[in-house]
Amino acid sequence: PTAIRVTVQIALMHRAVYRYVRNDDDQYNNTSSGEKKYGTEAARKGFWIRFGNEIYWPNRFFDVPAYFPPEDLDDLPDEPPMDAAEDRGRDKWAVHGFFNKGLGLYWCEDIYARLKKMRDDRTNQDPTLRPSEVATCAYLAERAYKRTDPAYAGTRTEIIGNYTPFDGPTRYGDTFEPFCAYFHGNMDETGATVVDVIREDYNGDKDEEFYYLHPGYVEVAGEQGEHGHSAKSLENWCERIPVVDFTNDDPAYPEKVGEVGRDRMNGFRWLELNGENLGRIQGTNAGGVNARPLGAADDAWEPIFDIFHGGTGAFTGGWSVDGNRLTPQIPGSLAGFPSNATGAMTPDAIKATEPAVYELSVVQPLNENWLHRSEGKATVGPYQFLVYPTVEEVPGAFTGTKKAYRATYPAWLRDQTEVLAWGVYTVDGNGVYTEVFPPGEQRSNEGHWTFSGGEATFNPDPDIVGVLYETANPAGFGPPFDQSVVFVFAFH
Repeated sequence: PTAIRVTVQIALMHRAVYRYVRNDDDQYNNTSSGEKKYGTEAARKGFWIRFGNEIYWPNRFFDVPAYFPPEDLDDLPDEPPMDAAEDRGRDKWAVHGFFNKGLGLYWCEDIYARLKKMRDDRTNQDPTLRPSEVATCAYLAERAYKRTDPAYAGTRTEIIGNYTPFDGPTRYGDTFEPFCAYFHGNMDETGATVVDVIREDYNGDKDEEFYYLHPGYVEVAGEQGEHGHSAKSLENWCERIPVVDFTNDDPAYPEKVGEVGRDRMNGFRWLELNGENLGRIQGTNAGGVNARPLGAADDAWEPIFDIFHGGTGAFTGGWSVDGNRLTPQIPGSLAGFPSNATGAMTPDAIKATEPAVYELSVVQPLNENWLHRSEGKATVGPYQFLVYPTVEEVPGAFTGTKKAYRATYPAWLRDQTEVLAWGVYTVDGNGVYTEVFPPGEQRSNEGHWTFSGGEATFNPDPDIVGVLYETANPAGFGPPFDQSVVFVFAFH
């Protein structure tokens, strides 16, 4: 019967085990030194089956399991094989990832290179797996993240120690240091430097290497990410969403990314933006820039159509050529983007007017190019630009009985802008402007006057406005011939 045969096999195995134990006892007694060590022969040979005249030990002929790690983890390859079918978890990423806290120093070595690889990973297009990739990237990025750039002082300021751990009550505030920041100098057995870049090498403009994060990745400070337990800001960083640099030059406007109008030389209303992950133009695949007045409804966003093409020099239809610089042209007041000045104001009031504040968003172009890939992601959180009136003051040219002034007024802007001031003014000791109206005035919307040999010559130019004053007795006449006035031309 089967029961009898099994009982016999068990008895034989027990006898074999006993024999091997007695053999180990005899070896120990003969040497009388060291610790008694029992071998493993019983485990390898104890269970046997006879087939005819042959004895077969089933456990004897199996190799070490493929998942069994080597004695030295340094012998493992860094990454899993490209063939998923061969991926058995026998690589450093798998082992150190499973024990990612106990073996934390491994991830601090070259942490930025590891994170860059995760951010750049475009091989896995399975949308169901992308969230886990982002969660892993953000989880490791926590170990290098202290806070947002201290130069920025707006609502996006995120000191991560004020919010993490998300699932616990303990907070360390500004005293919190990321895990990898503690590893400096000679930390490994060979005396080589392991990590010395977390604090020292950050210079405020590195997107790949951060101790202070770009504030543009923060939509709401302290918000927990949707893919894991890390901050949403780090998930945005791992996703390479577009971010725009803040100017950090005006405490009253911490979300400011640029301005138009105030600089006379910027009368063309170009808004010069710098940032990261803006995407690159490939053919006609430009992204999008949208703007609206501060506090306007969500449906008030207006597209900005004129974007400078850095490759061809065209004033429209362009985009960034390097992924870091973008130059849209903000329309004028008659096209929906006025300053706060009005035509009823004097030049001193125009110049003192607080700027109009507008919000801005940027959407990457869709680009399948493997080297410059962008996925149509949008910026998050508030970005603001300021619109000032453009004011030009010039001393003018003088000869004999004539005096001429000129100002720049680009022809293409005229149908979307309003002229705020055009004339000569006296200025008192308090800086108050009073307009004067000399006789003999000639104005031109498309040109200006120059002098040669005492004579005035008109020069046509569609981007210039000019005015000429002439009198038979300049010595007995006041402004503008006594140099007590300034010429002002302003628009928005």
